[in-house]
Amino acid sequence: MEVILQSITLFVITIGGMVGILQLYLIQQQVKAQHDWNRRVTALHHSFSDNSHIREIRSKLDKHLKIASRQPGEISLEEIQKLSKGQYSSIRTDLQYLLGHLENMCVAMNNSIIDEQTCEDMLRGIVILYYRFFSQYIDDVRKIRNNPRIYEHFEAYARKWDEGKELKTRPPTG
Repeated sequence: MEVILQSITLFVITIGGMVGILQLYLIQQQVKAQHDWNRRVTALHHSFSDNSHIREIRSKLDKHLKIASRQPGEISLEEIQKLSKGQYSSIRTDLQYLLGHLENMCVAMNNSIIDEQTCEDMLRGIVILYYRFFSQYIDDVRKIRNNPRIYEHFEAYARKWDEGKELKTRPPTG
């Protein structure tokens, strides 16, 4: 009789242990899914849609540099300097703000703080376009400040996204 009670107790403990392990696994999956969701939502904060200051800067840059209708290629430092001395005196500040925002987003992606694919889906074209237009400006700023790391993450993601032409799809979060 005592052996039967010990066997039943062992069986119940084993089942309890398996249920506990299963619950831990399910909790781990739920935490991972929530983490992924939070990274995606945080990535949305880097879009230009909810930042009126960036929308204003983009509008001014387009007005003065004709980015939307211009052929892809670099914008010379001389052109930027000419505008800064004339009709668009805040162009350098605006460029630093805009490129700094994109650099911050790329640093966050590089450190897995925000979701890269969400950012790529939202801003791929803008990142590639702005890198193409302002790469000469970026190089000049690096030389002037003697700092080759300025906007390095922005450049890395622009090059990476420009090489991967097709958009990737991802299964929905569990």
